[in-house]
Amino acid sequence: MGKPFRINNSKGKPRWYIYVTYKGDRKRKVAGNTKAAALRYQREQENQLDRDKGASIRDKKVPFDFLCDEYLKFAERNFAKNTVRERRIAIKAHLKPLFPYHAGDIGPLDVEAYKRNRPKVSPATINNELKVLSCILKFGIEFGYLADMPKIKRLKVPVKNPDFLSEDQVGAVLSAADPRVRPMIQFLIFTGMRKGEMAHLEWTDIKWKRRQIHIQPKKDWSPKSARPRTIEINAHAMEALQEAHKRNEKRVPPSLLVFPGRKGYLGDIREGLNHACDRAGIARVTVHQLRHTCASLMVMKGSDLPSVAATLGHRDIATTMIYAHLTQDHIKSQMGKLDAVPVPAICPKSAQNPLKVKKGNPRKTGFPLKFAMVPKAGFEPARVSPPPPQDGVSASSTTSACCRKNILATLPRKIKTEIRFLFPNRPQTCNLQG
Repeated sequence: MGKPFRINNSKGKPRWYIYVTYKGDRKRKVAGNTKAAALRYQREQENQLDRDKGASIRDKKVPFDFLCDEYLKFAERNFAKNTVRERRIAIKAHLKPLFPYHAGDIGPLDVEAYKRNRPKVSPATINNELKVLSCILKFGIEFGYLADMPKIKRLKVPVKNPDFLSEDQVGAVLSAADPRVRPMIQFLIFTGMRKGEMAHLEWTDIKWKRRQIHIQPKKDWSPKSARPRTIEINAHAMEALQEAHKRNEKRVPPSLLVFPGRKGYLGDIREGLNHACDRAGIARVTVHQLRHTCASLMVMKGSDLPSVAATLGHRDIATTMIYAHLTQDHIKSQMGKLDAVPVPAICPKSAQNPLKVKKGNPRKTGFPLKFAMVPKAGFEPARVSPPPPQDGVSASSTTSACCRKNILATLPRKIKTEIRFLFPNRPQTCNLQG
């Protein structure tokens, strides 16, 4: 359905039209005399077509088994092999047995019943299966098997910090590892590569002069998300590669793979890793936790999260944020750099606000005042000899008091009033110089 357009009729008045295509026939219809009326008519026609289409789709009774099989055929053409294998297992073992009816009959109550029927399964596993169910139903809508789908709510999964080996534990595990397995464990710890990436790594992917490793797709394999990336080789990873290169030279014929298996690609090294952990006296870790160890050590050594994400091959920085709790010491040291900013000292006396004056009370200033008043020429006060000092009072203090009293006596009445206003309690002690 195209956009509304305007054509003037024979009388010169504008009229709005719209083209509607239905079952292959394209017709022009009058939509109204104004653009607003034409847009309103367009929305009505689109809603009517959607209702007709939905009604025709709802009349179809598509079995859920059939929809799953069609989705798997679609997945084999568009997804990676591991993704297809995982989804085939979820469909065959869990989804098909628990939804043995038509796909259009699946509603929110059926989804909630599916959650209740699996009490011993972790929320993360159930969410993965619900994701597969959602993908199947969306596939049905996209290809015309379904008209709509229920809203699928996932379970809340508690966020856990990843388990990893500390620096001391890394040294203990490598010391206790079998010499045949140690280069692989050391390589995974200090590169952060996935075990599938290590198994398919070839000697042509290593650039010795640049000290770089290029992870790129192969004919029968591609990395996760099919995204190539480059990893810089550090000293410990280089040591593992050199040891693997020495062993490869002794093979007849030499292998194209950096870490080959007995027959083709390398299998799982879980058994060798468990043996090393047992000998070192620490809790067992998985092969994937060696990848967490690499990221955690990078963060604790001061690497920023974007660099860690680029090394691990994370598409979204949010995936790398699970290591953010390890950067608190680094953040603390960075915040400490603000201490070098010059800031003037806080002076409470000079920064005070004026005090509020209540009605009926004399005003008091919030900061000290110092007057230096010099009388004009010809108005100097007469010098008067001071009275003799009394007992316990010094002559200097008596003379000072008398001078201030004489000075106040010679001042104009207006100045006297202002001085008494500023210093109501002790007007005679005001510091006057003259």
